[in-house]
Amino acid sequence: MMSDEIAALGPWFQNLHLPDGTQTFPDHWLGDFPAFKWRQIAPHLPEDLTGWRALEIGCNAGFYAFELAKRGAQVTGIDSDPHFLAQARWAAARFGLESQVQFEQKQVYDLASTWETYDLVLFMGVFYHLRYPMLGLDIVARKVKKRLLFQTLTVPGEEVAEDTWDPPYTERERLLAPGWPRMAFLEHKFAGDPTNWWAPNRAGVEAMLRASGLRVTGRPGSEIYLCEPDPANPSSVRTWDAGQFQAATGLIPRLTKTLHFRHCWVNSSPGYTETCFHDGTRVEAMPEDSDEYRGKAARFGYGDDLEGLSREHEILHTFLAEALGYGASPTLWAVAHGQQGVASYWEQVEEEGWTLAFQTYLHGGPETEPLRRLTDAGLDLVTLREEARKLLR
Repeated sequence: MMSDEIAALGPWFQNLHLPDGTQTFPDHWLGDFPAFKWRQIAPHLPEDLTGWRALEIGCNAGFYAFELAKRGAQVTGIDSDPHFLAQARWAAARFGLESQVQFEQKQVYDLASTWETYDLVLFMGVFYHLRYPMLGLDIVARKVKKRLLFQTLTVPGEEVAEDTWDPPYTERERLLAPGWPRMAFLEHKFAGDPTNWWAPNRAGVEAMLRASGLRVTGRPGSEIYLCEPDPANPSSVRTWDAGQFQAATGLIPRLTKTLHFRHCWVNSSPGYTETCFHDGTRVEAMPEDSDEYRGKAARFGYGDDLEGLSREHEILHTFLAEALGYGASPTLWAVAHGQQGVASYWEQVEEEGWTLAFQTYLHGGPETEPLRRLTDAGLDLVTLREEARKLLR
């Protein structure tokens, strides 16, 4: 009987409503959990997720993963507890969703060593359980292509201080003001759970999301935040403080090649490329996990090596900038320095245009309008192409 199977897989934390009407935990102390949370979230997500790849972190018995799959998404759910993963795999068969969902035993930190990115990431009910929460958030932010749903336990209060920018050392009393971003540390359990370590305030949640390179676009419910990547404000661990992230995750690249330019150098290794400036700042090459990018990689002879295509593109930024007499690539310099007062938006758009056009030309494409910026500067495209090919070997 279904009830016997449910009992054998217990105890449950999520109350799943199975196709035959059976529920896995109808007497949940939180009520119909997490269905009532889903009712808050659902209107903020596309009804049709066909073609989307989704990741649920801390999937438990798979409730949210199944709801996303019902909307057409291909979903990966991860959890560190094999007990909940057994429930999720069993329930996937009951819902007939085995071809759309897969469940893996992983910690959030394990995601640092993978290159997959996702259109939608759910990171709910996990952050406050992490011993190293900001590291976890930095790792998760790198996985988000379109949207992130974030939820965490918080302390009461909706105040958000407007001015938190660079207070003087002598004005530390400002850190005690209402609405200053802060997080309580829970040393001796909370609600009987020894893995509840943190409780940030609202201001702290929003500040940490921004610091990880995300922009808050909505609040579907209490303690729930809808976010998207903010390319104009990348995380410091993707620019000037990348070394700290590498050391914390153990992903310090084993360099196989270094290219030296006048104003920077480029380190590369399998799966990783970074441009380093002489003032200590740096910027990573960031491949896009998109159909357009994959198509370009295939056309240019990279197959499914998206990082290889990204590496070439980043090197060409510096190569062409130096050929044109710039001190450094305006775009890479701007990203490495937080883009504040370094290069205008239009300068970066123009540079990206001629770099993309030259990369296409490098692989046998036609001479297009953006390349006039190079020829108008007296550069010979054929010679430039041969020099680039030698550099990239």
